[in-house]
Amino acid sequence: MKKCLRLRKRKNLYLRLVGSYIFFIFLVGLIFVGTLLELMHITDHFYDEVDYTSLTMEQLGAMQAQIDRIIAISFAMMVLSFLLLAVIFSIVMGRRIRREEREVEAARQKMLADISHDLKTPITVIQGYSKAIVDGMVSEEHMDKYLNTIYQKSNRLADLINEFYQYSRLEHPEFQLTMEPGDLSEYVREYVAGKYEELEVAGYELDVDIPEQPIYMPFDHVELCRVFENIITNTIRHNAPPTTIFVGMEFLREKHQVRIRLGDDGEGIPEEIREHIFEPFVVGDESRNSKHGTGLGLSVAKRVVTAHGGKIRLLPTTETSWSTMYEIILPMNRGNL
Repeated sequence: MKKCLRLRKRKNLYLRLVGSYIFFIFLVGLIFVGTLLELMHITDHFYDEVDYTSLTMEQLGAMQAQIDRIIAISFAMMVLSFLLLAVIFSIVMGRRIRREEREVEAARQKMLADISHDLKTPITVIQGYSKAIVDGMVSEEHMDKYLNTIYQKSNRLADLINEFYQYSRLEHPEFQLTMEPGDLSEYVREYVAGKYEELEVAGYELDVDIPEQPIYMPFDHVELCRVFENIITNTIRHNAPPTTIFVGMEFLREKHQVRIRLGDDGEGIPEEIREHIFEPFVVGDESRNSKHGTGLGLSVAKRVVTAHGGKIRLLPTTETSWSTMYEIILPMNRGNL
């Protein structure tokens, strides 16, 4: 995962370096062309002012020597300008590279710290409870409770590892979607139907608005399901029953796009993290400490949607009556990736 993070950061840095070098070459070209034009202007003006018929050979030679000196001085000034520009460019780019490297290292350290934090809690519980059983400190009366806790924490540990794996897989440069044609309306409808019983048993309510008309388009049937699952799982994790979960879909005919919205009328998302909600490991303190959210689910969702050529955003509260509403825009003419 950290290797993929470094690759992505370095790729962005290299693109900025290439752009800076192109700009540098452009400036050099402007100076060169400007110097040539100025020399042509000076020499033309000089020759226009002179009456050659009245000049001796010595005077013509002196005049030519003066023109040569002007050209030499102009060329030297042009070279000095190039060198000065190169020095300034090297200093600026050196500072930028060092700053980028510090940012990459800081991001790597934060990612490692977050991963260690998320893995440490279930591992600590498993180790403590299993040691208590091995040491014979647990009575038969409490044995089932201890074993059940170990089982739950091991499942949580497996979920965490899976989330980290999915995130690192999407970050890999060779990752590609498996695009297959299908009816997106029916696909979303079947997904909601499959979640209905689970949500109903948990005490949540569903509000669904999916068009009856078929909407045929290519999409990755596995990864798009992961997007819906991550968003709804995030909703359940942060909101208690009887929160209503909304799933809506609309065909934007003029734009040849499909708009999917998933939201809820729960507690909402704190303002301090709304702007960064799709960045990896962005979660509220309560989530990380008590509900064990990794903050990777929405980051994975964004990467999948982006790979489809689409966009995902968290709607401002001024644009919706729901506490939280995610909007996904997918193009219908996206070919195989």
